[in-house]
Amino acid sequence: NGLFLERQGVAVGSALIWRAVVESWFAPSGEGVHRATYYIENENRSFFSASLETGDRFQAAEIDGVQVRMPPADVNLPLTIALSENQRFSVVELQWTTPFTGGWLPWIKQVRLPLPDVDLPILSNERIIHAPPGFVAADSLSGNDAARSGLSWQQRLFGPLARTTATAV
Repeated sequence: NGLFLERQGVAVGSALIWRAVVESWFAPSGEGVHRATYYIENENRSFFSASLETGDRFQAAEIDGVQVRMPPADVNLPLTIALSENQRFSVVELQWTTPFTGGWLPWIKQVRLPLPDVDLPILSNERIIHAPPGFVAADSLSGNDAARSGLSWQQRLFGPLARTTATAV
């Protein structure tokens, strides 16, 4: 008496990302350094491909801790990394930088949060953002975050000088 387990419904040559973690570190000037770590389950697929928006370029890539040779700097083609067809689980790490593209006030930085476009489905995605000292992350310029809830944009911008119509003079 025994139990046989058999995988079904998986096409030969398929793969998926069962966990993706993207970390971004931002400088006070707005430039960003980003690292994406993809945990891949592979069923005989021979490659993994990722691309960035125009103007962004991968700085480094690794598969299972082994550095991948990068294409020339003037080439903006998708990055293709060979996967071991005989290895079921792999970890791919990609690193890239983004320049600061501008903000409308020097103390408000609206930064891009780019994600590589990958050719595999992602089951779980996690995003970690490291803001520089003195900055907080807000979901938009409306300032909807825990530290500022309840304040209008005028109150955040002008502080105690901002008075509402209900404020007695």
